[in-house]
Amino acid sequence: METKNRHDYWEIGFLLVYGLILLHDFLDTTMFIDKWPPKFGLIFYGLIACYTTLKIFFNRKEITRAEAIKYGGLFLLFTIAGLISGYSVLIEIAFLIIGASKINIDKILRVYFWVGTVVIGAAFVASITGLIPNLTYELLEKGTRRSFGVIYPTDFSAHVLFLVVVGCCIQNRIVTVMDIIMTIFLARFVLVESVAYTNYACLVLFAFVLLFVKTYELSEKYKEMNYESMTYKEFFDIRKYPLFKLIALIPMALSALIIFMAVKFDPANLKWAGLDQKLSMRLTYSSQGIKKYKIGLFGKFIKEWGFGKSTVYHENYFFLDDSYIRILLMYGAIVLATVLIMWVVIAKKALEAKRLVLVGAIMVVALSCFMEHHMLEMAYNPLLLLVFADFKCDTRKESVFLVKTDSGNII
Repeated sequence: METKNRHDYWEIGFLLVYGLILLHDFLDTTMFIDKWPPKFGLIFYGLIACYTTLKIFFNRKEITRAEAIKYGGLFLLFTIAGLISGYSVLIEIAFLIIGASKINIDKILRVYFWVGTVVIGAAFVASITGLIPNLTYELLEKGTRRSFGVIYPTDFSAHVLFLVVVGCCIQNRIVTVMDIIMTIFLARFVLVESVAYTNYACLVLFAFVLLFVKTYELSEKYKEMNYESMTYKEFFDIRKYPLFKLIALIPMALSALIIFMAVKFDPANLKWAGLDQKLSMRLTYSSQGIKKYKIGLFGKFIKEWGFGKSTVYHENYFFLDDSYIRILLMYGAIVLATVLIMWVVIAKKALEAKRLVLVGAIMVVALSCFMEHHMLEMAYNPLLLLVFADFKCDTRKESVFLVKTDSGNII
């Protein structure tokens, strides 16, 4: 009992610190905050560093040698990359991932969902009532893009995508028809209002994931699935549950694909130029980034000029939208390899726990990050925090986003 109570206190402590960091990071993606006070972000670095250090110290007897090696290896790699590249946020992310160890994933996702819903919901209302800017961009032949209080329209649509995905993963919920309908409705909304093709496509894909999971759970195959651990040899044996296991490799496949395309890209070739146009110039900037900054083990600082918080076009525009290329060049090849391994670990644990929606969510997020830069941004993607977390789920609930269940619970 004493051990459980102590664990509960550490869990509450993490969720409070994580909630504060999320509040800061979510607000930073909106028009509410023009500029934070100097060094303000160090407060949150200090909070999570202090929490994680104390948690490891006071629970050191309960940490196995294998766990200690994993925690230490991750922290060492991210810290070296953060110091060499100048992106100290990697150190904060490492503390968050280690701090989330053995914390129930549903509580982590619930904190993300509620903080995100409140902040983005408030920004949406404030923007349409004129309290904060609603950035608008006119696109030839595409229509008007609106950001609804977020720094850029695609960032707004990305928030919608991640909140929907996370909301449907909480408590390993039983998928409902209304989940699917709401997902399709929101997909249509971001397409019409923000002209965000990537997140529209990902939301539609996620609706199909929900439909597939709902159908699959009615089959005999699902009933035969057991809650059991498996070795990595068993996990990569795709003769059993091949579709779910192949999904774990999608981030690796997409990473290899975009790197290959960026290296081979030839703007003088009509086929390459046509593909680049369809990918909104991502091959151009990815190729330029690789040629100018080279691929390093631990990355380097890269000055970018993007659109965020302004409708003014930058003549020197340069932005690495693809998450895989972004991590590779800014944080280094070792960090990218570590992140890809983390996706495999999360997929394996999700399959062991029969969290099929979460397995599908990995595929959707991986595809989204092929076109956008949010994979290692805490205000968008909380799934990487789950690598050391507790996937146990004692009871499943049937609810639609914020609608109460028969038991009175809400997600």
